[in-house]
Amino acid sequence: MIELNHDGVSVSQGALLQRINRRLKSLGTDEVLRKSRGRRWWSDLGDFYIQNVNRNSIVRGHVDIEALGRELGVLAELEHLIPNTDNKRSPAATGLETNS
Repeated sequence: MIELNHDGVSVSQGALLQRINRRLKSLGTDEVLRKSRGRRWWSDLGDFYIQNVNRNSIVRGHVDIEALGRELGVLAELEHLIPNTDNKRSPAATGLETNS
């Protein structure tokens, strides 16, 4: 979802996730950006993580997708990420985050 406001263009997490994955694929990497599911995964990997699909291994956890999007050139300077409002999916939003 993309919205235009006075501060630029708002981009949803889902849209940015798709942009990043398309860019990673076009670069010829075996990596994909994934969203964590469940409390255990979120605790270990953060909201987003990068997985190597050929090796079935985690490359990097606790990924800041806005920073990654800018690094890969898929999020323009005038675009910004809409904060996640889906309380069912984010342990941080539901108060399930751990302080470890």
